[in-house]
Amino acid sequence: RPSIYLRVNTLKINRDELINQLNDMGIKTSKVPMIEEAIKVENLKNIENNELFKQGLFTIQDISSMMVGKVMNPEENSMVLDVCSAPGGKTTHIATLMNNTGKIVARDIFDHKLQLIQNTVDRLGLENVEVESFDASELDKNSLDKFDYVLTDVPCSGLGIIRRKPEIKYKAK
Repeated sequence: RPSIYLRVNTLKINRDELINQLNDMGIKTSKVPMIEEAIKVENLKNIENNELFKQGLFTIQDISSMMVGKVMNPEENSMVLDVCSAPGGKTTHIATLMNNTGKIVARDIFDHKLQLIQNTVDRLGLENVEVESFDASELDKNSLDKFDYVLTDVPCSGLGIIRRKPEIKYKAK
């Protein structure tokens, strides 16, 4: 069974404080080296009903996905475009790394995915993310030369979660 990792919402709490609160709930935690906002957890059940999750103190995200924001290393007040944003983990991490400054445009083409992104943005208390419907396969002339960073996970292959869903490697392209 693959490990579960949390990404601390550093806009609301620091890692040590969250670890203490999780430990008080009987959840076993450990720090992840090299990613200061990552926590490995064991015996965390019913995540959506966890009060700390509902308060937006953390979100679930694999280490491989967290690495994207760390490698991008966006500066505060930057303009970022995420063209295939759903479910929004990388977008919200980048927004947090930018300390809720600048602007991130999070795009997808499916309404239910856009709503998923918006729900996460709202739960985490992010104000620098704009969610919009747009097809990444179409040229957006209004976006040319507008953004400092562009994230393109096209198509979202799911390879970052292959340990959780090994059947992904057998899907026909």
